Parts: sequence; structure tokens; C-alpha cells
Amino acid sequence: MYVQYFQLILKIINSLNPRTLRYPNKSVLVFILFAISVLDSIGQSQYRLTTSNSTPSCYFFETNATQLVGTDNFIFKASINNQDSLPIPAKAQMGCIIEPRNPRWVLIKVLSGSQLTFNIASNNNLDIDAAIWGPVTGQDISNTCDALNSFPLDCQYDTLSPVLNLSNAIVNNYYLLMVSNFANDNTEVSIGQPIGGVVKYYYYCPENIQLNTSLSGGQNQYAKNTIKLGGNISSQSNVQAFSGNAIELLPGFSSGEGVVFESKIQDCNLVQGTYVTPTNVIPCESFDNHTTASPHLYANTLQNELVGTVYAKNRPQYRIGNQWFDMKKLGKDKKNDRYLWFYRHPFTVPNNVSLRTGPNCPHYDDVRYSQVQSYLGTEDTPLPNLEPVTTFLDIDSPFYLSTNITESGSYQRIEALYLKYDVNSDLNYSINGGSFRFNVEKFDGFEPFSNRHLRVARIGQNDAPKDFIIDFRINRDAALDRYIVTRNTAGGHFAVNTTFTRLADSTVYVTTFQGDMDTQMKLGPYEPTELFGCTFYLGKLPEGTYYFPLTSRKEEVVLDEQIMVRVRYN
Repeated sequence: MYVQYFQLILKIINSLNPRTLRYPNKSVLVFILFAISVLDSIGQSQYRLTTSNSTPSCYFFETNATQLVGTDNFIFKASINNQDSLPIPAKAQMGCIIEPRNPRWVLIKVLSGSQLTFNIASNNNLDIDAAIWGPVTGQDISNTCDALNSFPLDCQYDTLSPVLNLSNAIVNNYYLLMVSNFANDNTEVSIGQPIGGVVKYYYYCPENIQLNTSLSGGQNQYAKNTIKLGGNISSQSNVQAFSGNAIELLPGFSSGEGVVFESKIQDCNLVQGTYVTPTNVIPCESFDNHTTASPHLYANTLQNELVGTVYAKNRPQYRIGNQWFDMKKLGKDKKNDRYLWFYRHPFTVPNNVSLRTGPNCPHYDDVRYSQVQSYLGTEDTPLPNLEPVTTFLDIDSPFYLSTNITESGSYQRIEALYLKYDVNSDLNYSINGGSFRFNVEKFDGFEPFSNRHLRVARIGQNDAPKDFIIDFRINRDAALDRYIVTRNTAGGHFAVNTTFTRLADSTVYVTTFQGDMDTQMKLGPYEPTELFGCTFYLGKLPEGTYYFPLTSRKEEVVLDEQIMVRVRYN
């Protein structure tokens, strides 16, 4: 072993620039002194966290691991193609993250502070996601996995550089952090000390480490086999690089003033073991139609599929015929600790669809048959000739229309039309030039029909032709905000797409009844409105018919390849 130490010292010194050796600065002298000290085999126990016994501390980590590596700041190379990423247990509550690609797990011990803000970034500005759970029960890391049974304390999905807020943090308690390399591309992720407090990060040694990112602050990089460093060590930093076999300083490696850099051939003291699968005990949930879960079971004629969505905390199953299938996650309910799940199943014959949480749980049968319908409502129905608008109003609101169309009859039921809560209290409306109605209700409460809390302005039931014109005004003012409304369906029960075209500026809103207003989705390139997750602002569009895919927010899954948008003008 002493021969290995001496060979390593020579290799590191030989890799330095000759000019640097002739005129060494303070950091180089400090490095050489520390490099010589590798002959001292005393471990750095202050950077280790020892479990109480040799049992697995968490199934994410290697079994029979006896120690973790601690560091004040943490930089790591993210996995790609899920290499070295273990499966996530079925009962884990992943919050806003639909597809945790290439997850990396880090334990955090809070040393001080109660309101902490963590800034997480990739060195090349790629898309990464992050979430944090905890605290770990009893400050015992053998309970780490149990923390995943609850929803994350914070979760960041939409930005390239996640910012996580940990409120009411408890000093000396552990929390579990996950960083997901959603971009699935080469990147190095850095996590520094949080704003508002001090923490220690703990991780298990990877097989190898190769970093080209600058290292800064207190940084401990431990690997089982090889460490390769090719970046700068920032001034006044204290960096350790310990590995079981070799340490290489690549071209580009440098250090600033006042750097303490220590390297050592040293095992991570990890005992290899056999992978232990998690326990998948999942509580049963209710999917009784039109009650706590409110399933939305419909069909898609163009895709010849039966389709369904339902809210649940854990992945549910559906049955068509005699076989059970798992549903897929579509997104998170922004108001509750649950997710929106979906299935798409080839249609053969009309069927009752059953739902359940899993084996040994009750199953819930639909009260009707699900089947594709031939009527899609793609035709233009007549619009009245109204007096042109001379003075335009702007109510400045997205729309969500709850409706169903089943045939080409003259009138189709509108169950409810929702607008933003803070529209003018004197707003009233007219359909197809009829009498103005003053039944726009400000509603802030639980709506049993949709089984959700709503804070909206709501217009109740109306009957209207499939395509119609709606005018809004304030009191009895002459100024109007006029929209041409078109409806068409995917071909099943409550599967209507509604287009609102504003005549004042030719801008378009689209509401899809597939999905749900409380789960943010994406329509082609268009992002959802903040208020309604399945309503989209498309900007200005000329008259015509358009098709866009309806997907999860980051396009991980597709609910419908061809959402029809029908833009009409007088």
C-alpha cells in the first residue's frame, strides 16, 4: 500500500506544470505537504456517518453499507440512461415529478437554520428536477425510505435550475434529497450550502468520479475506484479526493490561492451486498364513481381507444375484460396530495371498466359502458348575424367549459363555464345575441359535482348550439368582449375540446376536457394557463382547423396525439 501512495504522489507532482513547480504558490506548497501526508493512514472520521448496525440503511443505497461520506458542498456527475440509478418503490410519493429520470439520492443533515433555500444547478444549464422529503423518523437513517411515503416538502419541475425551500427544518434531523437528470445528457450538478442555515450532505461512494466543474468550499469527493479531476479549485477551498485505486489530475486542473487539497488512496469502507427490493404495501383507495375519486372514463374515436383518468395517491390499475393493467402518471393535482393517472386501451367492444388500487383491494365498476362514438362534431354549425362590435371590452380571463356533445342537434348542454375569480362583479353575458344574463357567480368553495375546491367566477347551466357566439359586458355598457365558441369531441363521454376565438384581436383560448383543470398539461408547444391546467392560450391564429398533441407538462407521456382546434370568424 505504501508503494501505491508513493506512486500516486509522483504521478500528481509530475502532472503539475514545470513552471508551477519552479515558482510554487501557496496553494501548491500546501497541496504537496498534504500529499506527503497520505502515508498517515488515520481516517477522516469527521466526514463519515456511521449506521447503528450492518442492516441496509435504505434500499436506494447499497446494502450492508456501514458508512456514508459527508461534505459541505456537493458536486456530482449526473447519471444518463439510468445507469447506477435504482428503481423507485411503488409507494413512493414523487410529488410534481412524473418521470424521475436518472435519480441521485442525497441525505441532508440540518446543522442550523429553520427556513432553508437550496439552489441546485447543472454546469451546462440542462433540465434537472429536484424534490426533498423528511424529516427521517427518529433521526435514524434506516428509516430513510419511509420518508418517501409522504409527499415531498418541496418539489421543482418547471425550471432548469431547481430552487427548493425547506420550511420549519429541524436541527440535527435528516432529510432526503433527490435530483433527477431529466435532460438525460452529460451534466455535472452542484449543490452548495443553503440560504438560511448550514447543512451536511451525505452520499454513498460511487464506483468512479470524473469532474470538470470547478470545486469550491468544503468539498469531499470519495470513490471506490478512480477519481479524475479536470477543473479549477476555487480560492480558499478545502478539497479532499480519496479513492481506492487511483487519482488523476486531468488537463485543465488548477487551484486558486489558499487552497487546501488532500488526496489519498483509501477505501470507502463499504461492504458489498445483494440488492434488496422494497416492500410494496400500498393502502387501498376508493374509486367509487362521482364520489371521492371522480374517474373520467371516455373514448377516443380517432385513436380507436378507451381512455380514462382518475386522481389517486398511488398508481391504480384498470380492468377491461378479465385482465388488470397499471395506469400511468399524467401529473400532480396542484391543490391536493395526489396525482392524475391515465390509461389508453385499444377498443374492441363496449366494456365496463373497473378500477382498483391493486391486488387485494376492492374494485369499482363503471356505471355505464365505455365505447367510441361516431359523432365528432367537426362540422361548422350556423352562427347568427349580430350587430358588429364598435367598442371592445377586455375581460382578460381564460375559460374552462364543462360540456358534452353527442349529436348534431341544434342545442347542446353547457354544464358550467368558469372564468377567473376577480372578473368584474357586474359582468353579464349573452349567447347568440339573446338577452343578457346576470347570473355570473363568484364561487370560493367545494363543488360536489366536480369534487374539488374552486375559486372562480362561474356561469351555470345553459343550452346553446354546438358553435355559438358569447358576448360579455359590464353592467349595461355598450363595450363588448365577443368570442366565437366552437365545440368538437374526441368521440366519447365528456371528451370535448372547446375553442374561444376573441374577435377584438383574433387570439385563441382552447379548453380540453381530457386531463383535468387542476393538473398542468401541454398542448403542442403551448403551456397551460395558471388557473386551468388544461386551458391553453394559443395567441393569434387564422381561421382553420389545427391538430396538436395533448401531453404531460414535459411531454413524458401523451394523452391524445390529435386534439382538434377549430378557429372560426364571422
